[in-house]
Amino acid sequence: MTRSGFLTPSRFKDVMTVARGYKSKDDLFAELRTLADDQHKRKQKGSTNTKVYADGEQRMLELPNIIKTWSAASRFGDSAYTYAKEVALGRFGIVGEQIKAWSLDWGNRYEPEAREVFEAVTGLEFPKENFRAVSEVYPFIAGEADGQIYGKDKPWGGEIKCPSNPVNHLDNFLEAKQHDLYKWQVAGYCAPWMYGWDGYTFISYHPNFPGKGNIWFQDYERDQAIELELETTLLLFENEVVRPLVAKLENKFEINVEEKWRF
Repeated sequence: MTRSGFLTPSRFKDVMTVARGYKSKDDLFAELRTLADDQHKRKQKGSTNTKVYADGEQRMLELPNIIKTWSAASRFGDSAYTYAKEVALGRFGIVGEQIKAWSLDWGNRYEPEAREVFEAVTGLEFPKENFRAVSEVYPFIAGEADGQIYGKDKPWGGEIKCPSNPVNHLDNFLEAKQHDLYKWQVAGYCAPWMYGWDGYTFISYHPNFPGKGNIWFQDYERDQAIELELETTLLLFENEVVRPLVAKLENKFEINVEEKWRF
């Protein structure tokens, strides 16, 4: 199964990390009202010569036009739009050049070793299996998890990261730093519209660390609030960004995508 044309969990972070815009026009109106009230209070206090006041005035001038041109898709930034272009092109059978990076080679090289060390330390089983899947609920989402961990009392997934940069592994070891970046990916895997796991173990491995420092792992129960935010945003992204772009390209290219992409 090729994942070209699908939204994939490994790229969910590209959508979620830029989903910082306004979710509705009401949010924009609320900011305008709050800002106007704040500016009024500053004027009463004679604080109209400060940078804060000037910035507020500028923002009040900008907001009406932002409100007028707001659309559901406007909450996404440039990174998400770039990803939308990749997905749209994939639905026409156009696949970009495979990314080649030393860090990716490093990760692929040491992932099997990370599995072995994890199994030895925990006594659990974490075999390499084919976990490619297309969501039955949302057929425009497809992914390939690192796999399921066996030996726990409930369905449980595993996510392995083998950072080539030893500082990244140290940050994981000390404060689980990379987990926040990849939480959207694993939340997608745990969601009922993918694998339906009750949780997952986030694993970081680096072969050159001494003693017990080469592996760090931590369990995370599924977070339904995160899953809901992810689900809502992905549906918005697919319906308001990707599909309109595909329709535009169909018109420009004068050719339609295959029927399998008619959701």
